[in-house]
Amino acid sequence: MGRTKIEMVGLRFGKLIVVNCNGKDRFGDTLWHCECDCENDTTVRGAELRNGHTKTCGNCQKNFYMKEADYIRIYIADTGRSFIVDAEDELCVKKHIWSVDRSGYVMSHDISLHRYLLQPSLNIVVDHINRNPTDCRRKNLRLATSQQNSYNAGVSKNNTTGYKGIYFEKSRNKYVAGIKPNGKHIFLGRFETAKEAAKAYDIAALKLFGEFAWVNGVRNNG
Repeated sequence: MGRTKIEMVGLRFGKLIVVNCNGKDRFGDTLWHCECDCENDTTVRGAELRNGHTKTCGNCQKNFYMKEADYIRIYIADTGRSFIVDAEDELCVKKHIWSVDRSGYVMSHDISLHRYLLQPSLNIVVDHINRNPTDCRRKNLRLATSQQNSYNAGVSKNNTTGYKGIYFEKSRNKYVAGIKPNGKHIFLGRFETAKEAAKAYDIAALKLFGEFAWVNGVRNNG
């Protein structure tokens, strides 16, 4: 009689998640295609997964933990990148291998660290208050709607004035300030300088968006 195949798809073994069956080796042992938390793929014999012999792909980037003040800085080997979490979260964070993606977010496979820590519902966003995605201390994380999260967005790359909510109206030689609460544009006025327009935007943003407002920082500067 042939060996009975044990269904393992979807099971986790250490840092490996079984994706699908990948045939058999020359001894008749079932091989399983697995995805590692570090995003590498590997093929492992089922027996080696079940007996705990293989728990990673073997090529994971390692994380190194260093205590700094009241938080932990985690370095990603061979990349020069790092991120920070509260000291109280060290043990749960160590359950995964983390890396920083192209957008600057801390990820382990398909899990983002900020969502892993706060465990929000699917329709809720985890916002980084200081807009630094590698700062995952809980005091820098807050729950928000998608709209609230957009209020904390910075200056657009296409903005030539350097201030959020401001554009230069060439025909009038003025700087125009505007804001969009709930997707509805509100005209805030025309100004001689970009800084004056930015002050008007900041005042409106703080009034309309409260703690989620991203301001230009010139409200009280002369």
